Amino acid sequence: MKLLLLFGSLLLLSVAQAQLNVPDALAREINSICRPSEYSITELSAGGQVDTQGSFLLIACNVQNQEKRFAYSGRVNSCRAGGCSSGGAVGGADAFEYFDYYIIFDDSIQVLHVKVFNYQASHGQEITARGWLKQFRGYDGSRLMEVGKQIDAISGATISVNAITDDIKLRTKQLKALLLDQAMSKSASLAH
Repeated sequence: MKLLLLFGSLLLLSVAQAQLNVPDALAREINSICRPSEYSITELSAGGQVDTQGSFLLIACNVQNQEKRFAYSGRVNSCRAGGCSSGGAVGGADAFEYFDYYIIFDDSIQVLHVKVFNYQASHGQEITARGWLKQFRGYDGSRLMEVGKQIDAISGATISVNAITDDIKLRTKQLKALLLDQAMSKSASLAH
């Protein structure tokens, strides 16, 4: 019976993944946060307000939607060493390397977990270390987050460290704005 439930939840997860383009690493994380057979994933509509290279998701961890999490999954372009500011010597798509990552937020928009799951850059892989990524936990946009002060700098990974730090700050701010906009739209429609 347990095996059947597990198989069923994995099948549902695969269907949800295919419809929403949820990366496998994020799907496994969601499965570990929520009971496998009792959650739903909904893409949050930005309504043209948020320019992203990824997507925001609402994760309802049980049928009654009492336990909510949010996630952002996306790509961060980072410059090749000397690529972005080299006066045009290296331009176009070749000037960028990238990595894909996700952030899990709690219902108060505090970072619970960050994971880099696809690192396609020649330098800076140290940012994929679980121990280094833990320093983003608890971030909610209300405090400073500067590399070299609140965030540990990594020698040889300056571009990647700055890129992920800036992106986490941006995505936290965007998620808060998105949820505020949706709440205001909902209350305005209820008033009419």
